[in-house]
Amino acid sequence: MATARTGVRNLLLYALDVAVLLIRNGTRFSEIDLKTGLHAAAATINLEKTLTVCSLYLPPNSQVSKLSLAELFEQLPKPFLVLGDFNAHSPAWGDSRRDGRGRMLEEFIAENDFILLNS
Repeated sequence: MATARTGVRNLLLYALDVAVLLIRNGTRFSEIDLKTGLHAAAATINLEKTLTVCSLYLPPNSQVSKLSLAELFEQLPKPFLVLGDFNAHSPAWGDSRRDGRGRMLEEFIAENDFILLNS
């Protein structure tokens, strides 16, 4: 993991591969050492309450399974928020079409009682 100052005032760049978190300078946070083949970076951020934030990038042509997602999410201390570019299409998040990855993510969200925020 790399943490570096950015050109943007008061922000720290926390990055792993292509997954990035920008964290306000002075905010207390702890990096999470993820054991995954997915492009993900995560940190526990200490605000008024503690929250884990995970940045996830799923390249368009990569194979992603529910198991690999479950293994990643199991490593995230609760409560957690997962953000990113999933390269998945579904009307559940405003797309006009549904593809296989979108269908798989819809099922994964439902099976794990997760909440989709950008619907």
